[in-house]
Amino acid sequence: MRLFIMIFVLALLLLVPCLASADVAEGLKAYQANDVKTALSHWKPAAEQGNPDAQYWLGRLYEEGRGVPQDFEEAHMWYNLAAAQGNEEARKAREALSTKMTREQLVDAQKRARTWRPLGSTKAPTAQAPAGPSPQEATAVLFRAAEQGNEEAVKGLLSRGANVNGRDAAGWTPLLRAAVGGHLAVARILIEAGADVNAANPDGNTPLMGAALAGNKELVELLHQKGAKLDAKNQKGQTALTFAQQKGNNEVLALLRKVSEPQAGELMRDPTTGMEFIFVRGGCFQMGDTFGDGDSSEKPVHEVCVGGFYMGKYEVTQGQWQRVMGNNPSYFKKGDNYPVEQVSWNDAQDFIRRLSQSSGQTYRLPTEAEWEYAARGGGKSEKWAGTNLEYQLGEYGWFSANSGSQTRPVGQKRPNGLGLHDMSGNVWEWCQDWYDEGYYGKSPKDNPKGPDSGQSRVLRGGSWNFNAWLSRAPYRVRNSPTDRYNNIGFRLVLSPR
Repeated sequence: MRLFIMIFVLALLLLVPCLASADVAEGLKAYQANDVKTALSHWKPAAEQGNPDAQYWLGRLYEEGRGVPQDFEEAHMWYNLAAAQGNEEARKAREALSTKMTREQLVDAQKRARTWRPLGSTKAPTAQAPAGPSPQEATAVLFRAAEQGNEEAVKGLLSRGANVNGRDAAGWTPLLRAAVGGHLAVARILIEAGADVNAANPDGNTPLMGAALAGNKELVELLHQKGAKLDAKNQKGQTALTFAQQKGNNEVLALLRKVSEPQAGELMRDPTTGMEFIFVRGGCFQMGDTFGDGDSSEKPVHEVCVGGFYMGKYEVTQGQWQRVMGNNPSYFKKGDNYPVEQVSWNDAQDFIRRLSQSSGQTYRLPTEAEWEYAARGGGKSEKWAGTNLEYQLGEYGWFSANSGSQTRPVGQKRPNGLGLHDMSGNVWEWCQDWYDEGYYGKSPKDNPKGPDSGQSRVLRGGSWNFNAWLSRAPYRVRNSPTDRYNNIGFRLVLSPR
């Protein structure tokens, strides 16, 4: 009798897996026939007995909510159990489902998997389910956690091996998701973990663009400090500055403009002519007769704000003109380093066109406001370029009292506070603007460009044959754009890209 019982038990042990396999097959037939109720009746007992194929299919039913209430935690548990026994389809399904679940749901699903036991057993299964999400699962969930700004979830997922530079189905990185959501703390965690601050999605959008669109100034600043490219463009040609403008956040706009600009005093050299340009950081200043001893055309004093620009360190020289134009129209032909003169406003425009074409840069004459702002050392209250004291003018410029009745080589006198030479004296300098004596009474505050039309163009700065009073920084004079005199030259401006 004892032998008979042993044989019977052994037969049952051999028969159960066979029955479970048969249940899986019968359940699949029913599922394909859209008979979910019958499929469930076969798969559930087989899954509870530990069959990995049945566990996978039961997980499918719970994920889809067919025949049972939809339950992602339950579905994940069954996928996890099946995957632990080597079912590859279950592993893939588990990772895909993880992207739809919150961290709390994942934790609950893992707990269910750890405590599950085969039906009728008190022992843990031989192929125990993992204690936590795989690195692939952790990465899949990381995108949602970053998008939601869940700091603790992000830390936990990274500790489980989530790929900080992974990409979701849309090609976004976790940092880009966090940036678009404006989540500063999460972005900092991701960056400390090695996130690429310049990784763009397929449309070319970067985390810095996302932060600008979110309007988060602190996040923009963090990304900039960590090396985010300010000039990066997406497929539509938009930059972070473009997104900030769309958002209309003035703080972010101001920050991006500030950090996008070169450093004040930064030097740029034109490869064609060797011309040197100094970056003048933009700002606001009181334009006009701030000392109360000027002409009526210098009034009223009014506030003007200009953007940053590169200003020629020196007046354009005869040698530079010769290299671009192939001739030298100057009266004082004393050397390549003397300022070119006897050039009209129209001549200067011709020079600018040719230089811009050969160099690939976009040069122009300064506006009257830019010229005065630069001459005054960045809008300081200075009467001459570099000083308020007339007796010191001879240290900064050539005028009638010290020129010897001729032009002098550029750069021989002290520069003003911005490093610009000869802004007072040597030769008058053409500006871009049309002249209007009463323009100051109607000038716009931001980047004024002068009247729309006129008969004369503005000249600034005085010259070798004019006295100190006429060399003052706010002094305005005019000439026809066709006039050529041996005391008129110019210097150039280059706007930052």
